[in-house]
Amino acid sequence: MDAFVLGFVAAATALPLATWADRAARHATPIALGLWIVAAVAAMSAPSLPSLLLALLYTGGALGLAGLRLVPALERPRLLVDELAIAAAHALPIGGGVWLVIAASGGNLLGFGGDWALLTASHFHAAGFGAWVMAGLVARENLDAPARSTRAAQRAVLLLHPVAYGIVAAGITGAPALEQLGTASYLALLTVQAALTLRVVVAGGPRRGRALLAISALVPAASMGLAADWALGARSLQLSEMALTHGLLNALGFCGLGLLALGRLDLAPRAPRARDGNARQTHVDPRPEPLGSP
Repeated sequence: MDAFVLGFVAAATALPLATWADRAARHATPIALGLWIVAAVAAMSAPSLPSLLLALLYTGGALGLAGLRLVPALERPRLLVDELAIAAAHALPIGGGVWLVIAASGGNLLGFGGDWALLTASHFHAAGFGAWVMAGLVARENLDAPARSTRAAQRAVLLLHPVAYGIVAAGITGAPALEQLGTASYLALLTVQAALTLRVVVAGGPRRGRALLAISALVPAASMGLAADWALGARSLQLSEMALTHGLLNALGFCGLGLLALGRLDLAPRAPRARDGNARQTHVDPRPEPLGSP
């Protein structure tokens, strides 16, 4: 059984676990998602290509999970930007699955296939899905901050994530200007996100969770340095080496470690602001009461 199959099995196990965890224990959901991202990116960094059947099954599972997240978020009587961002982020692994199918089938899209398709699939999971979900979870704390500047910066990060990722995705065409703009936009975005994340670290919570979150917030400083080296044309590393360094560093150090930490901190969803203008409740717990509770 090759490395991809092992990674796929782990990712496919974490995928339904993420759905189950939402009903069982809120803090388990980010941890399950982190496991999914790490396993998927590790599998896509393997030297062997996946089978087409596995790639199709994976894409179908990602599509199902996205539906399970998006539909409830859109059915809320009042949309919350942080919860909507978390739900919308779940659509990105579908794009990763599409590129996975392209790699597995031996085809190409926009002239890219093989290792490039796998690298793109990996980006959909870490730079797209993982980073946006983490921004949404951190926003649960920051969107109730007393300082208006903190709230404004957090909203901007949530809204700019898909824009920055779109620029990075467009950079696959090979246009140097788009590659450089995409890298610069992510450097700026993740720098602001790191500052907002460190605010959550300072705010309190379990010490171990805060320490892990602080480390995770600083990882992009190293991983994006590698991306900048590539975008500026130096390209000190080969494509396969970028997948094993930049890709796994983001997946494991940024997304995996960060989602583990956020699971330990267990930041609860916020309640919508009342229509009469009164201050909203700080958080609500969406878990149903146990059967037989008063």
